[in-house]
Amino acid sequence: MKKFHAIIADDEETLRSYLRDLLQDIWPDLHISAEAENGDEALHLIKELEPDIAFLDIKMPGLSGINVANYVNNSCRIIFITAYNKYAIKAFELEAVDYLLKPLEKSRLIKTVSRLKQQLTQENTINQGWSRILDKLNTGVANDKNYIYWIKASNQGKIFVIPVEDVCYFKAGDKYTSVVTKTKEWLIKNLSKNSSANWIRISFGASTELLS
Repeated sequence: MKKFHAIIADDEETLRSYLRDLLQDIWPDLHISAEAENGDEALHLIKELEPDIAFLDIKMPGLSGINVANYVNNSCRIIFITAYNKYAIKAFELEAVDYLLKPLEKSRLIKTVSRLKQQLTQENTINQGWSRILDKLNTGVANDKNYIYWIKASNQGKIFVIPVEDVCYFKAGDKYTSVVTKTKEWLIKNLSKNSSANWIRISFGASTELLS
């Protein structure tokens, strides 16, 4: 299992220490790669260490947490931890995973960690799917026209590749078909390119589902 890495950025050492201890208790497998006491240092660490997660204070010397998130451009998952609630809208425009207010409560951080684990695990599964596809292409197996090995789907405007083995079933609508896995539902426009695959069509009244 992949070990995930994170950095913590806050200008107050006691708050960095408190967050580090909470994370160690809630998510022991998470490795805190480094800590920063200002925004410039945080940006440098993200570029150098390429962590999976960055816990950022917003009000810091030098660059603010918002500035840092702008510069890193979604290269890692961002969680803002701040005493100010007025930046929440901007934070979510930057696609932050969460926006936590100080004083930080353990119960609230547990929910954030759960969301992080789900997103990172799903992302890792997709990356593994790509690796399997490349392996099959290298061995020539993917040239077999009788089978498909992955589905191109979208979720919230982003394109993802879903390994067929992760698909539970397909649900057909008027314009789109939903690809349902154990953790999420995705959209594809049609299954015309996948017509050679072995799907079983099951109808439920006006709706139709395709099972592998």
